[in-house]
Amino acid sequence: ATWATCPNGYELVRNGECYEKTKSNVKLSAYGGIDDYKRICGDAHAQTVIIKNQEDQDYWESVAKANHPNATDHTYLLLGLECNRTAAKMQWTDGSAVKFNYLEGKETLDDMCNNSPVYCMWYIEPTSGQWKIVWNDALTADLYCVVPHAPTTFVPDEECGSFSSDEDNGMCYQVIATPANRTEATTICRSLGSNFVSIHSKEVNSFVRRMAVSRGLVNGLMLGATATGKGNTYQWNDGSNWDYDNFAPGFPIDGLGDCVAMETNNAQGPWINLDCSTPLPFACAKKRE
Repeated sequence: ATWATCPNGYELVRNGECYEKTKSNVKLSAYGGIDDYKRICGDAHAQTVIIKNQEDQDYWESVAKANHPNATDHTYLLLGLECNRTAAKMQWTDGSAVKFNYLEGKETLDDMCNNSPVYCMWYIEPTSGQWKIVWNDALTADLYCVVPHAPTTFVPDEECGSFSSDEDNGMCYQVIATPANRTEATTICRSLGSNFVSIHSKEVNSFVRRMAVSRGLVNGLMLGATATGKGNTYQWNDGSNWDYDNFAPGFPIDGLGDCVAMETNNAQGPWINLDCSTPLPFACAKKRE
């Protein structure tokens, strides 16, 4: 199996990318601020935040909203946009053209670049997700640096067969990319000689999430847990003890559903409850032979 691994201090987040919030609450001037951002990430052999499609936008918008849900602290997620004054066009800091944007109104990215005395920076406004501009002024920003993952090929574990091994707990795991509901997933796991996955530690939660994200599964992963019917309490379908959980703040929500899924687009892999008929990728687990 080939997984994604990240440099120390970076989190595997999506599409084989790793990020680190390198600097928080940094005050940057529009004149030279993007150069400072490029230098900070360059020193770490990383790139600034670059958004090339709607999927990128959705992801970084979720990061901005998670860190600054009300925008009351006036700190924003800075984008790696810079002005190529020779071409009088905005471009990404890796030199690539801007083919996607999320601006409000009829303004264009190049308007400010065409006005030579003006220096600007672009950021994601967390309440709307739109790209906003600050020009000839300062901005307090969070600086994220992004690196591609280093794929690591693991030698198959003879005791796990086609499954991947977590040697720390003697279990073998397999992530199934084809979406299935709870009943279907349970049947498929049993056909593989395994159980619907149960998670008993932060380390295993991270292990399973890393397997999912390495396969590009960033829109959730069904876990083998269901509500007991006694309040907001849950149980593992394999009958093992409920000795760990990682529910997101506010979850489980009464009436939302009796099954559990991991939010794989979040580096912490938090859990939510949802309807058991929801089709999602899922994970199976078995003991090492």
